[in-house]
This record gives sequence, structure tokens and C-alpha cells, in this order.
Amino acid sequence: MRKFKTLFLLLSILILFSCEADDKGHEFITIVNKSNIRIKVQMVRSSKITHADTLWVCGIAPLTIDTYEKRIFEAGRHRKRKTWENEFRDIPFIQFLIFDAAVYDSLIDYDVPCSQIDYTIPVKHYYQLKLEDLERMNWEVVYPPIED
Repeated sequence: MRKFKTLFLLLSILILFSCEADDKGHEFITIVNKSNIRIKVQMVRSSKITHADTLWVCGIAPLTIDTYEKRIFEAGRHRKRKTWENEFRDIPFIQFLIFDAAVYDSLIDYDVPCSQIDYTIPVKHYYQLKLEDLERMNWEVVYPPIED
């Protein structure tokens, strides 16, 4: 009986240590539109603070999110492990620019190259989020922002 207990304990320890960790990172950031208007969301990755902090960036297509719907933004720069944790090794923060979809669509002209555009599109709200912010928010960004 003593050999059985020892063998059982040894096997239990081996099984316990052979399991992979559950936390492999986060592949998605979810943007939730809790407003009564359709919005467009432009994600801007930046290694430093630029004019893109509050301005629309030509050449980066925004995603449309209908009222009371959500969309996901997938990590994708690192081929081996596509996680946002890996993305944040290269960037200090990520930005999400929120636009009123109707205003955006009325102003944008897809036939004009970025080099010839001399207008801006008003940003309703912008989020500048660090890794810690997204972890605290459980990887879900809500528009309009929830006041604490």
C-alpha cells in the first residue's frame, strides 16, 4: 500500500507539472458600442506620441460598429504568438479613435489619395490605453466611456 501511495503521489506531481499554463495571452481587444449611433473605430499603434493622438489618420481604415454591437481587434504583428502582450513589447500604448459613422462617411472621399487630403474628420472620443489599462478593463473598451 505504501508503494501505491508513493507511486500515486509521484504521478500526481508529474501530471500537475506537465500541464501548460492557461494564460497564454490575449489575442483580442473588444470594442463595445453602447451608444445610440453607429460609430467607426480606427486603431492606431504608435511607438511615440504624434499628431495621431487626436486626429484621424488617413490610410488606416476604421471598422464600423452598429449601435449596441461589438467588434474585436486582433493582435497580429508577431507571427509565433499573436497576443496583445507581445504587441505591447514594441509599443507603449494603443489608441482607438471613435468617429460618428454618418459624419465620417459624409466627409471621406475614398478616391482621393492621402497625399492630397487637406481636411480632418472630427473625433468623438479617443482612448490611449496601456497594457495595464486593458488588463484592468478585462480587454473590453466601452463607448461611450463609463465614468468611475
